[in-house]
Amino acid sequence: MWTDKTADGYPDTSVENIIVPTLIIRGNDDDMFPLESAVKLTMKVKNSLLLNIPFAPHGVFRKYPQIFEVITKEFLMNRE
Repeated sequence: MWTDKTADGYPDTSVENIIVPTLIIRGNDDDMFPLESAVKLTMKVKNSLLLNIPFAPHGVFRKYPQIFEVITKEFLMNRE
């Protein structure tokens, strides 16, 4: 997940304390955020959803701003 593996840099189990709705977004299989890490993070963070956008780079919001905007708005409007 994080490249900084020090105690201060890598959140490890502390992400389990996140209680706000969280949308986890990643790009394609070449993304620097591996799918396995995204799935693990989604499983640790309560009330989170994973959005995997195929053919998109890590900076999906720059390459596909319309997709990013629509989905993010939808996520925010449908969270309690």
